[in-house]
Amino acid sequence: MLRFRLRTLLIFVVAASCALGLFYWHFSVARRQQETVATLERMQGVVIFYDYQLDENDEFIEAAQPPAPKWLCKLLGRDFFADVAWVGLLNTRAGDDDLAKMTPLLQSLPDLEGVSIYDPKITLESASRLQGVLPGRDVNKHDLPES
Repeated sequence: MLRFRLRTLLIFVVAASCALGLFYWHFSVARRQQETVATLERMQGVVIFYDYQLDENDEFIEAAQPPAPKWLCKLLGRDFFADVAWVGLLNTRAGDDDLAKMTPLLQSLPDLEGVSIYDPKITLESASRLQGVLPGRDVNKHDLPES
């Protein structure tokens, strides 16, 4: 018959609780990212790039695969294993007001490296404001009108 001392059982319960708490915390962070990505992707012309899809020079890797087995990504979600690295705004229907509404979503992505804007409806002034609220992150402004 297998017998455990009370101290051993308590140590096991504490260790298991810590591991489950850490898993839950990571899962909730991934879920928030997944909700943010879903909201951004509903906006036509928004492109999301995950960290595994970019090389060390931030160049897109064509056939990149998530860093976990497909069945596990299906079970827990891609956002559990990967972080959003870049967001691209490519000829969306968005204007300056929409970019202002998008800003809190972009701020909620903790590992976001930058945003690329290729949209003539978003002004340079509005993109510069975005740069101010995303410190330490790149905001690439491509051929934007002055106002």
